[in-house]
Amino acid sequence: MADAHPKLPNQKRGLSVWPLLIALIIAIGMIALVMWYMPRTPAGTAAPSSAEVPQQPGGDQLQIKDVTIAESPTPAGSSSGNVRLEGKIFNAGQSTVNEVEVEGIFLDSQGRMAHSETEPLSVLVPQGNSMKEAAFAEAPLANNRTAPFRVTFTAVPDTWNKELPQLKIIHVGQK
Repeated sequence: MADAHPKLPNQKRGLSVWPLLIALIIAIGMIALVMWYMPRTPAGTAAPSSAEVPQQPGGDQLQIKDVTIAESPTPAGSSSGNVRLEGKIFNAGQSTVNEVEVEGIFLDSQGRMAHSETEPLSVLVPQGNSMKEAAFAEAPLANNRTAPFRVTFTAVPDTWNKELPQLKIIHVGQK
C-alpha cells in the first residue's frame, strides 16, 4: 500500500542573516573599544616660524655641558649674591672663538624669572697645580676643541631658587 501522505518537495532553507549580523555588530563594538582605549597624543603646537625665532649667535657652533654651581662669597651688606658657574664648552664650528658672552636666567621658587644678567665666559687654563681664569682672547678656543670655563654673576637676588640657571649664548667673537 502506498503512503497515504503525499510527499512534499524538499524545500531548501536559506541561511539565516541573524548570526552574520550579530558577528558584525560585535566586531564593530570591539573596534570602537580598541580605538577608545588607544593612547592619545596631546595636540601639538605649531613650531615657530623662522621669523619668530631670532638667529642665535654662534648657532650650534658652541655647546655648553657639565655645568655646576659654586656660590661665591657675597659682599657684606648686599641683598644680592655672587653665583659662579663652571663647566665645559665645545667648539663644533669651523672658526676659532675668542670671545663668548652668556645670559644667565635665574628663576624663583614659582618658576618665574627672578633675575637676568649677561657676563663674559672665562676659559680656565692650567697654572701650576691649579686652574686660572683667562679671557678667551688670551686662550682662544680652536674648532673641535673643548675647554673648561667659568662665569660669575654678581647681582643674583636672594629670591633665586638655587637651581642651575638657564644659560643662553648672547655673543660669540671669532677669529
